[in-house]
Amino acid sequence: MLELTEDLFVGNGYHKKCFRHPTDSTKCVKVAYTEDGKVDLEREIKYLRVLKRKNKDYSCLPKYYGSIETSLGVGYLFEFIKNYDNSMCLTNGHCCDNPKLLESNFNELVQAMKALRLSLFDNEILTMGLFPGNFLIQHNQDGSLNIRLINDMGSASLIPIEYYFSFFAKKRIKKRWVRFTEYLNRKYSDPLVKNFIKAIS
Repeated sequence: MLELTEDLFVGNGYHKKCFRHPTDSTKCVKVAYTEDGKVDLEREIKYLRVLKRKNKDYSCLPKYYGSIETSLGVGYLFEFIKNYDNSMCLTNGHCCDNPKLLESNFNELVQAMKALRLSLFDNEILTMGLFPGNFLIQHNQDGSLNIRLINDMGSASLIPIEYYFSFFAKKRIKKRWVRFTEYLNRKYSDPLVKNFIKAIS
């Protein structure tokens, strides 16, 4: 059994908590603290299996390594996404909240966001929604960036036809991206952020 203590805590959402793995720095442990959290995790895991079965490139999503018993209940082992130097990744939201940070990474971030949008579309990768806090900005040693998505993978549809028909998958992905940029436009008034939104739309 893994002992998950407060010093290992990374962050939490509405239904799940995330901890660093106590003995493996490449992994994190997600624990559901509501029934909805358990449903979310099971949906994400099933969806990763769908993508694997369809031979899609889903490297923008975290790898999944299985479940394990922890001191807080069942834990789900995922890749702990970090920068090349093992520092913690910032989110898209951090950059939009800090114009100086956005300015210093503007071109690389725009390029990485466009690459992510193309990857989602080409590989038909579905999400429940796209929010700034779900985009991790991963710095590579050569100065380039990767954008990784860490939550809300898959579809909540009772019969997710978008898993099986490209037309519906691509339509859903386009809709999610438009809603994401509209959300950013509503939330931020800084001219640099507005330019960023325009560049990735």
